[in-house]
Amino acid sequence: MKNSKPITLSTMFRNKHAAKVLDLLLQGWNHDFSAREMIDNTKLAKQTLYKTIYDLKIQQLIVETRKIGRLRMYSVNKDSPKIQALIKFQEGVIGDINS
Repeated sequence: MKNSKPITLSTMFRNKHAAKVLDLLLQGWNHDFSAREMIDNTKLAKQTLYKTIYDLKIQQLIVETRKIGRLRMYSVNKDSPKIQALIKFQEGVIGDINS
């Protein structure tokens, strides 16, 4: 049975802020994002996003990929077993549900 609303990581995790950021970064996992791009795409407040980035970096789920002047770019930590599991989960289970 097809759900009317697609299931995303943000609907599955308690911390919806982290899930929204991970959703974005996992959808564009070959791309890195600035904080401004993440704010625009997740609709999180600036301070909330920066706290979420800090928390995800501590958990080693995201990494700072590069700096362009004062601008910092972030991406998922592709070496993290947790991220690798989330990618498989998102491609497999969530992909099947949303099909």
